[in-house]
Amino acid sequence: MNLLRFVTIVSSILFITAQELGHCKVKGTVNDPGVKGVIRFIKNDGKIEMIVNVDGITVNKNQQHGIHIHQFGDLTLENGLQTGTHWNPTNTSHACNAERHYGDTGNWDVTEDGTIKSSKVLDLLALRGGKSIIGMAVIIHSQTDDCANTASSGARIGQCVIGIANPTLNNISSNAAEASNVNPNSRQRAVCVLEPTANNDINGWVFFDQESSKSPVVVTGMFKQLKHGSKHALHIHEFGDLRAADGTGTGSHWNPTKSEHGIPGHSNQHAGDLGNVYHYDSEGVAYYSHSFKTFGLSGSLHNILGHSVILHASEDVCTQPVGGAGSRLAQCVIGIANPATSLIIPAGVPTTQDFSVCPPIPSYVGGFLPSVEVMVISSVISALVFFFVYTKVQPILRAQRSNPAVHSGVQRKNY
Repeated sequence: MNLLRFVTIVSSILFITAQELGHCKVKGTVNDPGVKGVIRFIKNDGKIEMIVNVDGITVNKNQQHGIHIHQFGDLTLENGLQTGTHWNPTNTSHACNAERHYGDTGNWDVTEDGTIKSSKVLDLLALRGGKSIIGMAVIIHSQTDDCANTASSGARIGQCVIGIANPTLNNISSNAAEASNVNPNSRQRAVCVLEPTANNDINGWVFFDQESSKSPVVVTGMFKQLKHGSKHALHIHEFGDLRAADGTGTGSHWNPTKSEHGIPGHSNQHAGDLGNVYHYDSEGVAYYSHSFKTFGLSGSLHNILGHSVILHASEDVCTQPVGGAGSRLAQCVIGIANPATSLIIPAGVPTTQDFSVCPPIPSYVGGFLPSVEVMVISSVISALVFFFVYTKVQPILRAQRSNPAVHSGVQRKNY
């Protein structure tokens, strides 16, 4: 049994009683810009309760609207079309009964004042494992779903990415929801479309590209409305939960290995430490690019889908515990990217990271600071060596104690 499989089994055992929650902050598309609200997913008794609390709908009020889960958590188009079609991993026909797409959640009543406040318990959805919806999108449509034709629900008026909910904001101690670990041999992409926090107008997006589970993740970003020449920390945070206007619902830095804080190129860093944004083009647009092996998208134990990206007000200067980067200017949930989505850094824009902002790292034997994984593996190997030696030496010691004529491996003769 390899280490990854062992850790996965142990993690499953630890989370067996933990709750699973997903969170999706709805934003209106160009087809109905005033739509807003929250859709929550909670696992109860092996099924998922979907709770919709949305208002601001102006089209076709006082009738039912179709709501579906779509393939891609990709909000790069304001009309909602980049989220793809219904999530349908079993290639079944569209319906509103038991034999349906996994993403078919049926019709929902819209009141005269343009709100949806309702819930359903759905048997095909999951927030963990191979069929997890974390990192996918929810689409609210403008018309009633006829339960036969996927196009019958009309235009897309609301969209959101399903993220990992902040357990503290749900009055629980932990949240075991996580994205599906997909085929490790396939190319995977993710995207995070930033929305400004309160009293800010920052926008942009971050793109993640990984050829396979053995490849690094190439991260690129584009940011608008920043002051030209200013420096801003960029981090992956724990939770894809955007309900707090100041961005604090996303929790702290994503740090599954419990490492100390740093930036790329530093020998010790959180998995979510992406460094700083400070390269601008002639138009004042900021860009970012760097490659990472501290997280992944393809079958990785450290899967970033459903977590969030935060752009901070200040530079990350590597101080503990989180870099002193200040308030949160923009936030987004990392979702599965549509294959048609890409982000190219303009020619001539540098992409290097300035490591001089960080203090020197203490020297360790071998010239590096061991990661948590290295220390765990070393401890396991030491324990196995001890056990092996013990099992070989113990019978010899027992034989010596039971036979006085044997001492230090030399048998004495009596004359």
